[in-house]
Amino acid sequence: MKAALFVLVLGAGLVACSKPAPPSRAQRVTLIQKNGSSFELVPADGLPPHCHVFAVTATGYVQLHTATEDQLSLDCPAGAPITGRALRVPKREGKVSMYVIFSDRRIESAPLSMQIQEMVSQQKPVTAVDLRAPGRVVVEMAEFTPSE
Repeated sequence: MKAALFVLVLGAGLVACSKPAPPSRAQRVTLIQKNGSSFELVPADGLPPHCHVFAVTATGYVQLHTATEDQLSLDCPAGAPITGRALRVPKREGKVSMYVIFSDRRIESAPLSMQIQEMVSQQKPVTAVDLRAPGRVVVEMAEFTPSE
């Protein structure tokens, strides 16, 4: 009887001490495919209000998808597609990594583009910590493979 009680208490203790699964990271950007080669990127709530979007191909080519006349970040309100329209990636590009760089202020695209190119060429991950950008910066990556 004492042995059974000991096993029961020991089993309950082991269950209580087991590590829970780590929480999944909240998705900050939703990629909504519109057709084979176009998609929308929709920011979640709680992100800085401005952004740039860069596509990085498997070959390392970096392309800015949010070019503006003044070369500054766009307003990227939560729940609305970035640029207000679908973005396109030709099928010949293959799988691309779409990097969305959110910031609390409007920042220039050229320095970001050069830094991303440098990280990609050195096969380093693109992270907010490694970007030399002013203010609060958040980086989110979504993958897309065009099909037509």
